[in-house]
Amino acid sequence: MARFRLDSIAGLVRQLAFAPHDTRGAQVQSAEDLLHLVDPAKAYPLDFVIFKITGYHPKQVSEDLLTGLAIQHDLGLLIEQISDTLDVPTDSLSEPVLTIDDVTERFNVTSKTIQRWRRKGLPARKFIFGDGKRRVGFLLGSVERFFRTHRDQVHRGANFTQVDGPERDEILRRALRLSRQGQCCVDEISRRIGRKLRRSPLTILHTVRKHDDEAAADRAIFVSAPADLGPEERERVLKASRRGVGIASLATRLDRPRSAIYRVLLQERITRLNRKKIRFIDDALYHGEGAGAAIDSIVSQEQVLAGQSVEEMRIPRDLPPYLQDLYRTPLLTPNRERALFLKFSFHKFQFVQARRRLDPELARNRDLQTLEGHLRKA
Repeated sequence: MARFRLDSIAGLVRQLAFAPHDTRGAQVQSAEDLLHLVDPAKAYPLDFVIFKITGYHPKQVSEDLLTGLAIQHDLGLLIEQISDTLDVPTDSLSEPVLTIDDVTERFNVTSKTIQRWRRKGLPARKFIFGDGKRRVGFLLGSVERFFRTHRDQVHRGANFTQVDGPERDEILRRALRLSRQGQCCVDEISRRIGRKLRRSPLTILHTVRKHDDEAAADRAIFVSAPADLGPEERERVLKASRRGVGIASLATRLDRPRSAIYRVLLQERITRLNRKKIRFIDDALYHGEGAGAAIDSIVSQEQVLAGQSVEEMRIPRDLPPYLQDLYRTPLLTPNRERALFLKFSFHKFQFVQARRRLDPELARNRDLQTLEGHLRKA
């Protein structure tokens, strides 16, 4: 079960559970409206979040700022958990409710893509459907609102236009070359062509499979593509890679194309990066143009050394050698310390922003190098 990232939002959910039924319904709607407005790259006061959901102004104003990314995550949980207490049947609503299957079919995407959209702000509620079962659903108006404000993300994950004749021929030509000459597996073929033609991998997969179903056996494309690596093979690849075995050697050992080995290692790196819990203190400076150069300028202008007296620099004779070394290390000035913390937090901010934009299906080595570079700098 997903957990709240912000204790303050988790506490708010516990309080909302005691509100009257109609009040909770209105608060879920307010939370959904707020979720559509939150920019994950910005920071918001806790009081603002509470007011937008409940209409209540706290007597004591908190100066804490919450990152938009964490608010986005927790609002999604709040909406799902509080709506679950409302026991709303879908047939009691005037607005249509879409299931996960409805959304995947309508936009020609996988359920994994829907889960990514939910993490990026697509609100989901719990409803009681016609079969009497309680499941996650999406209000049609809320889905349309999300797609209007996230058009670029949706277009990267979905297919809104039919594949015409020339594009279909191009997809099949590329798929044939990758399967027979490149010896790429089905998933890799779908990813590569999707990235090149700016289509979802699922669209490529369906197009080629449809061709194979209708074509003669000797003209089928995926028949000649090697099978995807199974769980045991993937584990062998990861263990060998940890021991320092290179991609070329692994490909020879397993009689697999290098692209298949490369993809396994890439997915492992993506999984590892997604597991990292990175927190940072937001600053308005991070969101401006040329933020990196501005922060570097601030750091370079600050004094490196603090003024120390002769007495402070004198090393006591009875200290162990490793403590004596500390005396030889000049202290940071308060301004230098603040400047370095600003830069430290900025690198973590850059990592979180880059990870949010990462599409696991289309990610490449250079994308992950950028992410890992931000962590190294931090």
